[in-house]
Amino acid sequence: MFHFYFQCDNANHVTIVNKIVSSSNWPSGLSIKLLLLDWDDDARKSVNSRISELGWDVPVIDVFLESPHHIQESYRNQHGQQRHHYLVEMVFVSLKDCILNTNSVLIQFNDVSVRGKVFVDACKHIGMNRMLIQDGFLTFVNRQGRVARNDQNYFWGSTNPEAALVWGNTMVTQLQERHGLKRDKVFVIGPTKNFMDLDQSRRVLNQDNPRVLWVDQALIDQG
Repeated sequence: MFHFYFQCDNANHVTIVNKIVSSSNWPSGLSIKLLLLDWDDDARKSVNSRISELGWDVPVIDVFLESPHHIQESYRNQHGQQRHHYLVEMVFVSLKDCILNTNSVLIQFNDVSVRGKVFVDACKHIGMNRMLIQDGFLTFVNRQGRVARNDQNYFWGSTNPEAALVWGNTMVTQLQERHGLKRDKVFVIGPTKNFMDLDQSRRVLNQDNPRVLWVDQALIDQG
């Protein structure tokens, strides 16, 4: 049996995962678990609230809360980048049954956030394959290269996952040019979430030309 572990950092991720596994194209008989890594309760509340709203009976591994107490204390006694080591250790403990198990796959939406990097490093130690799924607009082009290189999203896919699922061919090219990701690792699947319906927006706002501010991935804790 294949085991899929979805790293969920927010309610949006829960919605996307639910949409994926509820699809008629999703194979039956697969084990699904959600992975949550939260140290300040915000993501935990967001994820658990959305699961309840969906009425979804899905196993959730709360990596931080379920980790050994001494690792939690060591984490709290450190600051900044020094905490990374203990977060990796927490994930390693939670996924230790997946060591060198080729039937277990970690699925991520962001591999370069604070949490994403933790899971990436843990998977390297475990020998666990990763799949990366695009969940936002990442094909932006900035004329000032230094700005792009300082944007976290520019490095999406730079951790060399075993597979990357993207919205379109433009992103395929971006991953190849930015990070040298091999073409046979990238698969075009189309958008993973619905786009804004401007006609619906006009009806709701009762305006012919509504002023809309589009903020993609507007997360307080982008990490």
